[in-house]
Amino acid sequence: MGLGFKDKISCSEDFRFCEESLPKVSRTFAINIRILKGDVYRGVLLAYLLCRIADSIEDDHYFPVDFKIQKLHDYASLFPPALRRRNKKKTLQE
Repeated sequence: MGLGFKDKISCSEDFRFCEESLPKVSRTFAINIRILKGDVYRGVLLAYLLCRIADSIEDDHYFPVDFKIQKLHDYASLFPPALRRRNKKKTLQE
């Protein structure tokens, strides 16, 4: 199933939001990523922002450790392959 016209507009608006967010979380990376082009640029930009989410949770000094662990588990569960690997590890450890 391909993307419809409205989906393409939404994706483009979402990606524009990501591009606008990057300098707010890392000015240095935002400058250097500009040398990349096309799919590599898009992939690296999105991967960086996804990693920043986890890093922001981990780095926040106001959250208790238990809260951070739960939030990081919640975040990891958004990525099904990671969830499957984590569940497999739990099974092996038991």
